[in-house]
Amino acid sequence: MNAENPSTWLPYFLQRHTFAVIIFLGLLLLMAPWINELSLGIQIIILAVAVGLAGLPHGALDLTLLRGAGWGARGLVVIAILYLIVSAVIVLVFVSSPGYALAGFLAISWLHFGLGDTEQMSGISRGIEAIARGALIIVAPMVFHPAEVLGIFQMIAGQGDGNFISILMLAVIHWAAPFSLGALLIALFLRLQRAKASAGREERLNHLAAVLEMILTLMLVAWWPPLMSFLVYFCLIHSVRHLAEIGAARF
Repeated sequence: MNAENPSTWLPYFLQRHTFAVIIFLGLLLLMAPWINELSLGIQIIILAVAVGLAGLPHGALDLTLLRGAGWGARGLVVIAILYLIVSAVIVLVFVSSPGYALAGFLAISWLHFGLGDTEQMSGISRGIEAIARGALIIVAPMVFHPAEVLGIFQMIAGQGDGNFISILMLAVIHWAAPFSLGALLIALFLRLQRAKASAGREERLNHLAAVLEMILTLMLVAWWPPLMSFLVYFCLIHSVRHLAEIGAARF
């Protein structure tokens, strides 16, 4: 994203999107009793369809950034080949060491989601909030739903790496979770301080909306099944923002 020349419509869109997310999350929290009645099989089907619809454009449109940066057809072909090679290597790593591959995937996802949701920030405040926001989706489900998440991870990695997955879960719960909670509390405090110091009403509302969104996201993760809370976050929060930022950078 070109931070020096942002699209004039992007800040307005992101503000309205955050307000819509807050309202939507509030409504979804009321649906927790019914969502928790869904079987794991139904959850997997719903997640696969929704993530497929949101994830394909979410990743595929990244190529438009290369085109916007002046890459020609040959360059894009080279990038596509490198992408396929990296994908093949990832598959091989997963087949040979699924537990370690899963751990790496979770770490990269934590970083990706956190940085993706703080594109409009900079400095140490961005780093702190990126840690907090990424942890809401990656770490918090393991804390609130350890048995369900462990079962999902064992389905992904297989029973052969069951011991490693259990150790990974314990490490996250006992070490990463307190660290993430500290980052979240600091991020909320910094947002509230900025809201208090803001001279304009719009800026104050933006900071307060960010605080409310993080709190409601944490509540959704706590009250909803892990797969369903991830679906809401990925499809309605992360992917929408990512596509808007690509649009602002490309057009």
